[in-house]
Amino acid sequence: MNALIVIAADGPNGKHLPVTDELIWGTLAFLVLVGIFLWKGLGPLKEQLAASKEAANSEFTKAEAEVAEAERKRDELVSGLGNVDAERQKILAEADQQAVDVKAEMIARADADAAELRAKTSADLGSSQDQASADLQSEMSQLTIASAEALVESNLDETTQRDLVEAYINQVGSSN
Repeated sequence: MNALIVIAADGPNGKHLPVTDELIWGTLAFLVLVGIFLWKGLGPLKEQLAASKEAANSEFTKAEAEVAEAERKRDELVSGLGNVDAERQKILAEADQQAVDVKAEMIARADADAAELRAKTSADLGSSQDQASADLQSEMSQLTIASAEALVESNLDETTQRDLVEAYINQVGSSN
């Protein structure tokens, strides 16, 4: 690095400044380049900066809209949570009413089934009584006939029995 300083110090005038012609032409070339840059390059650079700024503003606006939408949804959910208790009470009231309705329906159905069973039982009982009465009457008839036969056989002698049989045959023959 020191060698570079020593080389730069060795100039024609012994100073560290370049030659005047070089300084003038170098300055003019620099100013021409700056002028061309300002004339041709500054417009696209400004457009690029403006487009970049517009894109940043657009993204910022979009982000603000998304934040506002998220806050609105959050507020909806929070207000919805406040309605949870009211909704729970409503559902419980509906469930209680349905339970009362089902209970009343079951009681009515049980009463109807019981009435039907009583009617069927009463009809079966009447039928059973009629059957028992008929069976008893039939049994009494058979017992009466058997006892009458036994009584008749023991009280009839042979001649009386023959007369009765002949009278019966004559009666049956005359009715035909």
